[in-house]
Amino acid sequence: MASAVAVGRAATRAVRPNKRTVQSSLHNTLSSLISTYHLTPTFAPLQPSQLESYILPILAPSPTIAYSARPRPSTIQDLTTCHSVLDSERIKFNSNHVAIQDLQLDLQGNRKRVRSVLDKLHGTSNGGLAGLHTIVQNRGKAVEWAQGLEQAKRSKESREREEEDELKGFNEAWEEDTRDNRL
Repeated sequence: MASAVAVGRAATRAVRPNKRTVQSSLHNTLSSLISTYHLTPTFAPLQPSQLESYILPILAPSPTIAYSARPRPSTIQDLTTCHSVLDSERIKFNSNHVAIQDLQLDLQGNRKRVRSVLDKLHGTSNGGLAGLHTIVQNRGKAVEWAQGLEQAKRSKESREREEEDELKGFNEAWEEDTRDNRL
């Protein structure tokens, strides 16, 4: 009789989806992506097309560097695919690193892998470092900043010289007045 009850319970149990299947679903990926970046449903539009135009500029901004490593995702599907590929590469990198914690045989290769992960994250080249366009942009700013710094140093030195000259002139006039008063 106990076995009949157990069989009856097993037959009436609700079907539970596989946890791994649920975690790999597009709906779960999208919801985790939205919760990760704090895009709460109260601020997001309800229509899917508007939601896409709301999320994509935030999570995949247009590249500021002229030579982007990868094209910008145009849909949420592309964005979730990019993130899943990036996550899988990050997991592979971490598992390789954990597997050889004490042995660091290939430091150069590890650095290259980290750079490639950073490049995929930021859409840059050379390990998250700025591309040619950014360097050209910032070079002019750096030159202006250095020139402004030199000009500020020169003006400070000239003010200090003027103050010293005024102090010397005042001291000389004071000494002459005290000498004249003694005589």
